[in-house]
Amino acid sequence: GCQSLPQRQNGGGVRKISDQINLGSDWVEFSPQPPIEATKTLCYIGLKISNVKGWGDANNETIALTDGSQLKIEIELINEKGKSTFLFPVGLAEFVEFGKRAKNKDIIQDAYFIKGEKFSKIRIKTNQPLIVDEIIWSELEL
Repeated sequence: GCQSLPQRQNGGGVRKISDQINLGSDWVEFSPQPPIEATKTLCYIGLKISNVKGWGDANNETIALTDGSQLKIEIELINEKGKSTFLFPVGLAEFVEFGKRAKNKDIIQDAYFIKGEKFSKIRIKTNQPLIVDEIIWSELEL
Protein backbone atom coordinates (compact mmCIF):
# COMPACT_ATOMS: atom_id res chain seq x y z
CA GLY A 1 0.00 0.00 0.00
CA CYS A 2 0.94 3.65 -0.14
CA GLN A 3 2.89 5.13 2.71
CA SER A 4 1.30 8.34 3.93
CA LEU A 5 3.81 11.13 4.37
CA PRO A 6 4.14 12.81 7.76
CA GLN A 7 2.22 16.05 7.54
CA ARG A 8 4.30 18.20 9.88
CA GLN A 9 7.89 17.54 10.88
CA ASN A 10 7.35 19.14 14.29
CA GLY A 11 4.99 16.48 15.56
CA GLY A 12 1.86 18.56 15.10
CA GLY A 13 -1.35 17.07 13.84
CA VAL A 14 -3.34 18.28 10.86
CA ARG A 15 -7.01 17.65 10.23
CA LYS A 16 -8.90 18.70 7.13
CA ILE A 17 -12.05 20.75 7.79
CA SER A 18 -13.12 21.50 4.23
CA ASP A 19 -12.15 21.12 0.60
CA GLN A 20 -12.54 24.05 -1.78
CA ILE A 21 -15.30 26.39 -0.67
CA ASN A 22 -16.62 29.86 -1.47
CA LEU A 23 -16.67 32.28 1.44
CA GLY A 24 -18.21 35.74 1.70
CA SER A 25 -19.99 38.21 3.96
CA ASP A 26 -22.35 35.62 5.50
CA TRP A 27 -21.06 33.26 8.18
CA VAL A 28 -20.26 29.80 6.84
CA GLU A 29 -20.50 27.23 9.60
CA PHE A 30 -18.69 23.90 9.85
CA SER A 31 -19.60 21.24 12.41
CA PRO A 32 -16.69 18.77 12.37
CA GLN A 33 -17.50 15.24 13.49
CA PRO A 34 -16.07 14.34 15.90
CA PRO A 35 -15.52 17.86 17.32
CA ILE A 36 -12.04 19.31 17.03
CA GLU A 37 -10.01 18.91 20.20
CA ALA A 38 -7.07 21.07 21.24
CA THR A 39 -4.43 18.51 22.22
CA LYS A 40 -1.43 20.85 21.89
CA THR A 41 -0.63 24.34 23.16
CA LEU A 42 -0.79 26.13 19.82
CA CYS A 43 -3.66 25.48 17.45
CA TYR A 44 -4.48 27.06 14.14
CA ILE A 45 -7.14 27.14 11.50
CA GLY A 46 -5.35 27.26 8.15
CA LEU A 47 -6.91 28.63 4.97
CA LYS A 48 -5.24 27.79 1.68
CA ILE A 49 -5.65 30.92 -0.46
CA SER A 50 -3.90 31.10 -3.81
CA ASN A 51 -3.54 34.84 -4.42
CA VAL A 52 -2.02 36.13 -1.16
CA LYS A 53 0.59 38.86 -1.58
CA GLY A 54 1.37 39.64 2.07
CA TRP A 55 0.08 41.46 5.11
CA GLY A 56 -2.37 44.24 4.31
CA ASP A 57 -1.67 46.48 7.28
CA ALA A 58 0.80 46.99 10.12
CA ASN A 59 -1.38 45.20 12.69
CA ASN A 60 -1.81 42.10 10.51
CA GLU A 61 -5.59 42.50 10.64
CA THR A 62 -5.93 42.24 6.87
CA ILE A 63 -4.22 40.27 4.11
CA ALA A 64 -3.19 41.91 0.83
CA LEU A 65 -4.16 39.98 -2.29
CA THR A 66 -2.34 40.10 -5.61
CA ASP A 67 -5.21 42.16 -7.13
CA GLY A 68 -4.48 44.92 -4.59
CA SER A 69 -7.56 44.34 -2.44
CA GLN A 70 -7.51 44.00 1.35
CA LEU A 71 -8.98 40.77 2.66
CA LYS A 72 -10.40 40.60 6.18
CA ILE A 73 -11.28 37.14 7.45
CA GLU A 74 -13.17 36.52 10.67
CA ILE A 75 -13.00 33.09 12.30
CA GLU A 76 -14.90 32.01 15.38
CA LEU A 77 -14.53 28.68 17.21
CA ILE A 78 -17.45 27.61 19.39
CA ASN A 79 -16.77 25.03 22.07
CA GLU A 80 -19.18 22.38 23.32
CA LYS A 81 -20.47 24.73 26.02
CA GLY A 82 -21.26 27.43 23.43
CA LYS A 83 -18.35 29.72 24.34
CA SER A 84 -16.79 31.65 21.45
CA THR A 85 -13.09 32.05 20.72
CA PHE A 86 -12.14 34.48 17.95
CA LEU A 87 -9.04 33.76 15.89
CA PHE A 88 -6.75 36.24 14.17
CA PRO A 89 -4.27 35.90 11.31
CA VAL A 90 -0.92 34.97 12.84
CA GLY A 91 1.08 33.50 9.95
CA LEU A 92 1.37 33.60 6.19
CA ALA A 93 2.75 30.44 4.65
CA GLU A 94 1.24 27.81 2.36
CA PHE A 95 -1.82 28.31 4.53
CA VAL A 96 -2.89 31.60 6.08
CA GLU A 97 -2.83 30.56 9.75
CA PHE A 98 -5.34 31.87 12.27
CA GLY A 99 -4.76 31.40 15.98
CA LYS A 100 -5.30 33.08 19.29
CA ARG A 101 -3.45 36.36 19.61
CA ALA A 102 -1.49 37.31 22.71
CA LYS A 103 -2.68 40.72 23.92
CA ASN A 104 0.87 41.44 25.03
CA LYS A 105 3.54 40.17 22.63
CA ASP A 106 5.73 39.23 25.62
CA ILE A 107 3.12 36.90 27.09
CA ILE A 108 2.95 34.12 24.51
CA GLN A 109 0.89 31.99 26.95
CA ASP A 110 -2.13 34.20 26.14
CA ALA A 111 -2.21 32.55 22.74
CA TYR A 112 -2.26 29.02 24.16
CA PHE A 113 -5.29 26.78 23.91
CA ILE A 114 -6.64 24.84 26.87
CA LYS A 115 -5.69 21.23 26.27
CA GLY A 116 -8.73 19.03 25.99
CA GLU A 117 -11.08 21.84 24.95
CA LYS A 118 -13.37 20.62 22.19
CA PHE A 119 -14.86 22.81 19.48
CA SER A 120 -18.08 21.68 17.85
CA LYS A 121 -18.43 24.59 15.40
CA ILE A 122 -16.18 26.73 13.24
CA ARG A 123 -17.62 29.88 11.66
CA ILE A 124 -15.87 31.90 8.95
CA LYS A 125 -16.75 35.04 7.00
CA THR A 126 -14.84 37.39 4.74
CA ASN A 127 -15.25 41.00 3.63
CA GLN A 128 -15.30 40.00 -0.05
CA PRO A 129 -16.09 36.86 -2.05
CA LEU A 130 -13.21 34.40 -1.68
CA ILE A 131 -12.41 30.92 -2.92
CA VAL A 132 -10.49 28.93 -0.31
CA ASP A 133 -8.83 25.80 -1.67
CA GLU A 134 -8.72 23.96 1.65
CA ILE A 135 -9.34 24.56 5.36
CA ILE A 136 -7.38 22.69 8.00
CA TRP A 137 -7.00 22.49 11.78
CA SER A 138 -3.34 22.29 12.76
CA GLU A 139 -1.63 21.86 16.12
CA LEU A 140 1.92 22.11 17.32
CA GLU A 141 3.76 21.85 20.59
CA LEU A 142 6.39 24.44 21.46
